[in-house]
Amino acid sequence: MGEAPFFCDAWVNRAIVNQHLHSPAMWSIFLWQDLMGMSDTLRRPASHDERINVPSIPKYYWRYRMHISFEQLLKEKEFNHELREHVEASVR
Repeated sequence: MGEAPFFCDAWVNRAIVNQHLHSPAMWSIFLWQDLMGMSDTLRRPASHDERINVPSIPKYYWRYRMHISFEQLLKEKEFNHELREHVEASVR
């Protein structure tokens, strides 16, 4: 398999999501950041902005907020089409 890439570029994120979609598990559940991370245009430029919490800080609050509106997401035809193709190809 080799070493994992240092950065989780869109192609890496896409490969991970696809592996999970094609797993024999009954369910595949994803964080929204993982799905948007498959797109170079929709992912946030700074990966630390995608973080939900900091486990080493016990009182840290969960603060993730999606950086685009649902209306804008509906207009992202290329992303929506690609995600649909991945889900359909995995027969989920």
